[in-house]
This record gives sequence, structure tokens and C-alpha cells, in this order.
Amino acid sequence: MGRGNCNSAYKVYRDAVGFPQIVAALCHEPCRDVCPREKTDSSINLNLLEKACLSYATKIDPNDYNLPAKNKNIAVVGGGISGLACTLRLSAKKYSLSVYEKSGRIGGHLWDKLPEEVFMKDIEQQFKFENYTLFLNTEINSLEEIQDYDVIYVATGKGGTDFGLLNDKLPRLLHERTAVFAGGSILGKDTIEAIADGLNNAAAIERYLRTGVVLPYEDNRTTKMELDPAKLICSKPVVPEKDGFFSKEEAVAEANRCLRCQCDACRNYSDLIAFYNKWPSRVRDEVVATILPGNADLKAAPAKRLINTHMMDGIFKEVCPMSIDLDGMIMESRRSLHRQGKQPWAFHEYWLRDMDSANGEMAEIAKAPNDFSKSNYVFFPGCQLGASDPRYVLETYEYLLKYDSSTALILHCCGAPAEWAGDEEKHKKVIEKIKKSWTDLGMPKIILACPTCKQKFNKFLPDLPVMFLYDIITEFGIEARRNEDNQIYSVFDPCSSRYEPQLRNEIRSLIKQAGYRIEEIYEDHPRCCSFGGQVSIANPEFAETVVKKRIEKSNNPYMTYCINCRDVFASEGKPVLHILDILFDIQDRDSKPKTVTQRHENRFELKNTLLKKYWKDEANVEQKSTEDKMKLVISPETREKLDSERILENDIRQVILYCNKTKKRTRDWESGYYSGYKKIGNMTYWAEYRTIEGGFELVNAYCHRMKIDLELVWNGKRTDVDT
Repeated sequence: MGRGNCNSAYKVYRDAVGFPQIVAALCHEPCRDVCPREKTDSSINLNLLEKACLSYATKIDPNDYNLPAKNKNIAVVGGGISGLACTLRLSAKKYSLSVYEKSGRIGGHLWDKLPEEVFMKDIEQQFKFENYTLFLNTEINSLEEIQDYDVIYVATGKGGTDFGLLNDKLPRLLHERTAVFAGGSILGKDTIEAIADGLNNAAAIERYLRTGVVLPYEDNRTTKMELDPAKLICSKPVVPEKDGFFSKEEAVAEANRCLRCQCDACRNYSDLIAFYNKWPSRVRDEVVATILPGNADLKAAPAKRLINTHMMDGIFKEVCPMSIDLDGMIMESRRSLHRQGKQPWAFHEYWLRDMDSANGEMAEIAKAPNDFSKSNYVFFPGCQLGASDPRYVLETYEYLLKYDSSTALILHCCGAPAEWAGDEEKHKKVIEKIKKSWTDLGMPKIILACPTCKQKFNKFLPDLPVMFLYDIITEFGIEARRNEDNQIYSVFDPCSSRYEPQLRNEIRSLIKQAGYRIEEIYEDHPRCCSFGGQVSIANPEFAETVVKKRIEKSNNPYMTYCINCRDVFASEGKPVLHILDILFDIQDRDSKPKTVTQRHENRFELKNTLLKKYWKDEANVEQKSTEDKMKLVISPETREKLDSERILENDIRQVILYCNKTKKRTRDWESGYYSGYKKIGNMTYWAEYRTIEGGFELVNAYCHRMKIDLELVWNGKRTDVDT
């Protein structure tokens, strides 16, 4: 009805109630008492919708199914509305039915409730293509008279003969072969319930005929939907201009007030469900089809991108009233794809290489101050804080040394990229290395700056003692940068702070102490900025959609305490500060995030600076590789392209050096540009460049996932494919 399709609405209605005209005329609308809108504005006027449906539908003939007759005989005792409803359903399935009515007419108590032309027309209409044998003026005094039938349905009406059934368990077997069911007014049901009894018992009867199991019908009118009336948007009821009757337009408007009585918490809160417009059951089916083992070229894998689009923010299980753990299912599916060698490596290649760089020789540190063999604390800033700006780590570490001069430092990734990629083996090695470094430092208390790191430590290193940096700042105090322009900020809580109420309170307290005014973003649950789960490469459109949704939550500049949130918002032009920006006076709210190349260089610079400052005899990480020493001129436009496609400048340097050394390149004689490629890791990188004095100028670059087998012959000469 909401689409104005009255013919389809009529079919749905008729299939549900059996006799649409009778039900529309007599229904007492029990649905209105349980309609979710009853508590907020007004229940859906379903009865007027039913009557409008009957008036505007033009195709009202029932379906005429050409089915073979079934060799089962069913007796219906009572030609009232319940018996007729049971007869209608089973005759449509082509069972052989006999109806015994002790009076001279069918319809039972309907004769006292409706004009004959109303209910008899409906009965005749619905039985238009069905056959059954009717015995009028035939009273059944004992079920023994009809014991040769396979099934008996007793619907003798209010005050009718019950054959002693009401004292027995229903349904039951008569002489161990004939199943006996009962329903309708004989059981105290009203007209509408009597019709429902007939329809439902028909389903139970057919189940018995198919399986031989005698079971009552199941009442499926319950729901597991959890409703939060506070989240319902008010929608005023449609009042018909014509008293007691909807026009078609009014019926459409009233139908569209309906909530469809389905749980939509996941659609309201899960960006994944909203983006793909698929209900969780559909997601489950596609995920299962994707991860099932199989090597056939045509094996369906409909959800590889979807699986790698989820931000792994834990929002689904939290908001689902039934605690369905879609987050856990998708995480396990990533592991399954990786174990089978089917995880699309391109979705996670960059992130894993970035983690390896952060944990590599040029960036990693696990050291205590020179004067201490054992530390009370160790600062673990995570891999992205120093990559964004080395000062975040340098200033914080210097502050912590004033708090406790034995404080050690571990520069290392918490392993989230490997976990999100589903690479269990790689993730395990990262976790083991962290634990070894912690043990070697004397098992100190770990100070964390990143809520995501805290989440991962709690999950994978639960025995290690952890605390937040902001616990110490709250206790020890700090002289923060003051808010000079009196700007109001909105605090953006990262998704990983969801279960950290103390952290959220401390952040707000520190911001207010610095003189900053706060206007809250009212969120029931902290949401992901789009960084989580490494989705931006797997599905850039999704990531962009999520970022815009988060930015639109407030027109104020943001204040956050997750460096990923800070950099994601800044990349979209949103004025944003990290809490450390005001605590240590580091960046302003319009500072642009660093490129992927600069982030790698920042990590190397951070280690070098720390070694020089605190471990003076170990500043030995300044040795440059051949690629680093090579002069390479890159225009701002080309550098922006490299960053957007997450291409490291050092990778392009390797391509150019390789092409020059092996002469495996092509030249455009008109422009003088060279082009060539080199496979690094799993990616093939291409560079278009020209030679300049002392080096090269990069004109263009890109990468792709195709593997190109090296040519055996180049410029007429056989070459070594392993060059």
C-alpha cells in the first residue's frame, strides 16, 4: 500500500487472512494495541487500509493452481467460518475435503454478524477455483462415523459438539491412524481468531500428512524486535476527509507511517549495513558463500569486498538487541580467507608494509634510560602518533621522564593491521615481540596514548598492566596552550573509547582546564572515523561516505584523542586538533596531515632524534640507502597523486634505479620521457620520468595488482629474468 500498488497489497492481505472482505468488516484490530506507534503518536489504522485495499484493487480473483490431486482425505466437521478457512487452505493444495454441516447452510454465526451478500460473496469468491464436497443437514454424532478419513478437523462452533476432545490433548490420533484437530469458536475464539485457527490448523494438518508427526500449529505472532520509542520520529496519523474511508492517496500516506515492525538498529548504527543496504541475514549468507572452501574458477565469492569494508569497530554487536556478533563473523571470515590464500592482498598490502616499516630497524625502539636496568613505566605511543608528527612522541616522552625518570620507551605497532588483514601468524609474531620487549624492560606498567592500542592490549595481552597517558597528566598536571580565540570545539570520541568512560571524562576535563569551551556531539555510541579495519583501500567510496557523515555531526572544529581520527578529518579539510596539540602546543587546527612518504620519514626521524637525545652513543640510523641518496624532483601535483594512491616515493625511486640499471624501459622520443616498471612486494609500480642534471624528474606514477612476467628478450638480447 505504501507504493500505491493495491493489487499486490490485496494479494498479500488475502493470503494472510483467507477471507479479506469478512475480516475487513469484522476485525476488532488487536494489532493497534501493540503497534509501536501507539505510544508515540497513533497506531497505524490498519482496518481502513484493508478497506481501501479492497476498494482500489482491480485484480481480486484468487490464484488458480494447476496441481495434481493428493490422495489424502480430510473431513471438516462444521461449515462455519473456521471450518471454511481450513477447507480453503487445504483445497488449494488439492487435498480431498468433505465438509459436514448439521444445518442447511454454511457460514455459521456470520449470519448474525453480517449481511448475507457480504460474507457469502467473499466465500464464493475465494472458493472460485477450489473443489470440496459439502454435506448439508448432516450432523456427526461420533467421530467413529468418519474414522476412515486421514484427518478430521472439528469446528462445530460455540456450544457445538466437542466429541470429548476438550478433555484431551489436542491434536491427537484416533485409533492410531486418523489425526484429529480442533479450532474456532468451540475453543472460545472470536470470529477473527476462529478464521486464524482454521488457517493455522490447515498448516499443521499438512505437516502431519507429510511427516506423520502430530503437532499443534505454532503461534508465530511473537517478535524478538526490541523497540526504543525514544528513537521513533513522530508521524501524525492520516485523517480521512471522507468519514471512515481513505482515498487512495490517504491510504498511501498512512501506509508509509508504518515501521514495518522490523528491527533496524543495525541500519541506524552500522555504516556497513546502511551502505550496502543489506540486512544481516543477507550479509551472513554472502559471507558464508564467500569463505566456503573451494578452488573452482567459478566459485561464488560475492562478499570479498564487503568483508574487507567493515571497520571492525564493534558497533554491531553493541547496538543489536539480540547481540548478533556480525563484527566477529566478519573478522573470522577475514582469517578464513587468509588461511585459504584467498584474502585480496591488495586491500591490506600497504597497511602491512606500513606496519613492517614501523616495526623495522629504522623506526623501532625498545629501550630504558641509560641509567636504569629496570623501569617502572614504559611509554607505548603506537605506530601512528610519531608518523603524524614526531613532536607528539618527543614532547610526551620528555614529560613522562619528569614524572618518572626510569620511564622506558617502546616504538612499535600494536599489531592491528595484521589482525585486520586476517594474518594470524604475522599478528602473533607482533604480539610476541611486544611481550618480549616488555619483559626485557622489567615488566613495567605500560602508558598508552592510543585508545585502539589499549583495545588490542586488553584483547591480546590481557596480563600486561596498562594505563592511559591522560591518567598521568590528570594526576601530575600540565601547562596547556590556552584557547585564545574563544572558539567552541566538539569532542569526537573515537570508536575504541566506547568502553573507556574514565578516559572520555579525563579528556573533557583537560580540555576545559585549558579554557576551551565544548559543545557535545550527542552519540549513543562513539563511532569510527573510517580508519578502522583498513577499509579505505578496499572501498574508498565507503570510507569517504563515513568520513562525511562524521564531519557533518557538528559545524564546530573537532577535538579528538585518536591520531587516526585527527588525520582522517584533517585530510577532508575539517578543522581538528588532537588533545596533545593543546597540551604540548604542537599543531594548529588547520594543519594538514602528512603524506604517506612523510609519515615513514617521520618515524625514521623520530628514532634518530630520540637516540641522539637520550642514548647519545647509539645515534646510528642516519645511513641513507641508494634510493634515498638519489635526486628525484617531484611536482606538488604528482606528490599529491602518490599520496592519494598510497605510493611511497622510495618505491618509485627503486623503479627508476632498476629501469636505469637494467635498461628495461621505453622512451617517448617526442617528449624524452622514460617509462618502466618494477614489482615490489605484490604490487607492480610504474614510473614515467626524465633525466635531469644530477638525477631525475618524476612525471607520473601509478601501481596495479597485475603481475608481469619479466621478458626473456629485451632489445634483441636475452636477459636474466631474475635481474
